[in-house]
Amino acid sequence: SGAGEMKWPTATLRQLSILGPQYGANLSAVEPNGRGIRYVRITDIDEFGQLRPESFAEPNDGDVSAYTLSDGDLLLARSGATVGKSYMHTDADGTCVFAGYLIRFRPNNQLVLPKFLKYYTHTPAYWSWINSKKRVAAQPNVNGAEYASLEIPLPPLSEQRRIVELLEQADALRRLRREADAKVAR
Repeated sequence: SGAGEMKWPTATLRQLSILGPQYGANLSAVEPNGRGIRYVRITDIDEFGQLRPESFAEPNDGDVSAYTLSDGDLLLARSGATVGKSYMHTDADGTCVFAGYLIRFRPNNQLVLPKFLKYYTHTPAYWSWINSKKRVAAQPNVNGAEYASLEIPLPPLSEQRRIVELLEQADALRRLRREADAKVAR
């Protein structure tokens, strides 16, 4: 490798996870019905990996305990035009359960920062992997076993922290930029 080029070891998503791949719940989404549980579907996740505030639905009656998201859980879309889209759950998003076309992985915090994984799913390397895996069918799709085999570069945790901090600063700047552009447009 060239001068100054870092070569990190890699690990698969399965090796970096204490849970997963797990497919989501097969429940119907209904108008908010007082359960106070958000039902996360692919369509609720925007292109920045955030939950859309306007598309809140709850799961219908049924046991959802196996599908309740924990802080840091990573969801990956497995089917359709949005295959590869990701969402990392944070407690700030409230109590959430996830739907069937999403696959959950729970990162092992002793090996990888959830935010580092989240940012990895926005890299060109990740998207070229997704594009290489899409099966040519009526519906593009990447299944749980394939996601589990995704190879992720694994810098030491201190380096992951530094990378996450830089990317969070860049995100904050982009957000300010979008808000400024919106003000100018108004």
